[in-house]
Amino acid sequence: AYGSSGITAEDGSSGINAEYGKQWFQRSVRGVENVTAVFAGQGVLPVYSVLGNNDMPVDYEEPEDRKAFYGNVWSHFRLLMGGRDSREAEETFRRGGYYTITHSPDLIIVGLNTVAFSVQSNVSTEDVEEQLAWLESVVEGARGGVIIIGHVSPSLSQIQTEHVMWSRDMMWREEYTGRFNDIITRYTGTIRSILFSHSHSFSWFVNKDAPVPPSYFVLSAVSPLYENEPSFHVLTFNPTWQLLDIWTYFAPLEFYTRQHLTPHFRFLFSLKEKFFDRPIENKDTILSGSVLKAVTTRLLRPFDMQRTFDTFAELG
Repeated sequence: AYGSSGITAEDGSSGINAEYGKQWFQRSVRGVENVTAVFAGQGVLPVYSVLGNNDMPVDYEEPEDRKAFYGNVWSHFRLLMGGRDSREAEETFRRGGYYTITHSPDLIIVGLNTVAFSVQSNVSTEDVEEQLAWLESVVEGARGGVIIIGHVSPSLSQIQTEHVMWSRDMMWREEYTGRFNDIITRYTGTIRSILFSHSHSFSWFVNKDAPVPPSYFVLSAVSPLYENEPSFHVLTFNPTWQLLDIWTYFAPLEFYTRQHLTPHFRFLFSLKEKFFDRPIENKDTILSGSVLKAVTTRLLRPFDMQRTFDTFAELG
């Protein structure tokens, strides 16, 4: 969930593919209701969804009749958008599972089908190149800010549990990663945030070699599939939609289970409070790529790494 700004988004880790229709939609709505309870009193929030690998009839693989499949998925997605869907968004989604929506006069949301970029995908190179060309044209023509959302991120696989070891393999094909990085580097001033999921754990990535380094976040998951505590995030923005902070909420399942209580989400931490040297002084600092690069460089020093580890050990 991306939040106090009046945006909620969900990824595609539901494990319910679109062919289940009504059941899939009802489960998605219940999940969104649980998360948006945190935003009680703020009115109706639009929900912007993206395709995940588990939404496909076969994991990662595009169906033969993709127009019918994507059309079915869109019929559910659009109901959660608060009337912000458009004919153009439906056309691109039916064609390849991606879309753009005008959230407000000064912000558009770009929902990518990054399952197609995966090393495990069967989507043709031509279709992916078409999507990336479309992305560049949308960002280039934007009159305000752009927030990009997707499921699989262009990074190393981060899933690691007692039974699943971290493969350290790149999740996107190399040529798609390069093209995407070229686009986001060229339009750093327009793109406000880039948000992915899939790995069920929170992290960020920054290009240390670029003069104006682009960055993106991989957000954690409500699903505890990979032995993670269910969690979600609220992103705070300034009036021009530049990212200021990320708040993390989680539900400690083991604690609630021992107490025979119904799990509830609790505030866990603010990114700035946990990772910045002077979070109060930096409350209005934009989380740009340059800022994240400086924070990451500092955190990689042994003393700061140990201090950060001790903080999270204390949190349990």
